[in-house]
Amino acid sequence: MIKKITFSFLFIFVLTLVSCSKDDDASGGDVGIRPPEWIQGTWLVEDTFGGPDQGFRFTSDDVISLQPTLEYSLKEAGEFYVNAGEEVSVENTSTETFYEMKMNIPGGQTVVYSFELVRDNVIIWKQASTTEFLRQ
Repeated sequence: MIKKITFSFLFIFVLTLVSCSKDDDASGGDVGIRPPEWIQGTWLVEDTFGGPDQGFRFTSDDVISLQPTLEYSLKEAGEFYVNAGEEVSVENTSTETFYEMKMNIPGGQTVVYSFELVRDNVIIWKQASTTEFLRQ
């Protein structure tokens, strides 16, 4: 339960830094998010209380935060700024067991998501280091 609260709190904190909705008209431009192949797929928090799924989905060009009532796409967030004429840059760093995505957005803000493969089919989100996400 504490892991879910911590994860939810951190997600809400990051969400306040960057926000947009699915109603925004994104042109589908490439903002430069590049998760490595080993992390692509869906990763969810192991829920021992039977609650709704929470976690992440990684595609070849997106990191999507999965919450009980919404999916938050970092690609769409970046496209929102690009379509508004703002500059967005993304720095991807990866190894065989680590992935980090830094998105620099207007106002001098940087959104950082870091993940580490700690054992087969289990990653941790470094911003919530005790929360484990299982490959689905």
